[in-house]
Amino acid sequence: MDQQVHDVTNVMRSNIKQIMDRENKLEELVTQTNDLQQSVSLLNAVYSIAFAVLS
Repeated sequence: MDQQVHDVTNVMRSNIKQIMDRENKLEELVTQTNDLQQSVSLLNAVYSIAFAVLS
């Protein structure tokens, strides 16, 4: 019985670690997406200014 509890505990710990790793990767992806959106917004603003100047 003790071995079964130990085995289940190890599986649960492994699952929790995998979930936490996925959460960290998801947070990193969200940060990168936000950075990309800011870059695109800045690029659009630069294009708008350049178009206005050249028109």
